[in-house]
Amino acid sequence: MQVVMLLLKNSNNLKVLNLFSYANLDWDENWKMHDHSDSIVCFESSLKLIKLTDFKYDKNEMELLRFFLKISQILGKLIIVLADYVDISEEASKKTSNEVFMFPRTSLHVVVTFLDVNPKPRSCYWYNMV
Repeated sequence: MQVVMLLLKNSNNLKVLNLFSYANLDWDENWKMHDHSDSIVCFESSLKLIKLTDFKYDKNEMELLRFFLKISQILGKLIIVLADYVDISEEASKKTSNEVFMFPRTSLHVVVTFLDVNPKPRSCYWYNMV
């Protein structure tokens, strides 16, 4: 994650950030070390889309989302693509998603979207629906 922070600090015109969440990556170690008085220009002036792929509802991933929403001033979209092997109940998924929707945001126009790679059918006849 330290490399990502260095990349962000040195990418003043970055418009899209696409991250893949690895299982053993210590997200929390380096972004928490970020000095908030030291600005990351792309979060203030150019970053419009963040996509986090392979999201597993891990607490460190949640804190990373909180961090992004808190410092991204002109962010338009935050797309969270769930990992296809995550075993979480629909109720727990909704609760966690609602928690993310309640995170404080700097950008007033950001849209947060959760995408499920393996959507579950809503009824036993879902294949007949048009």
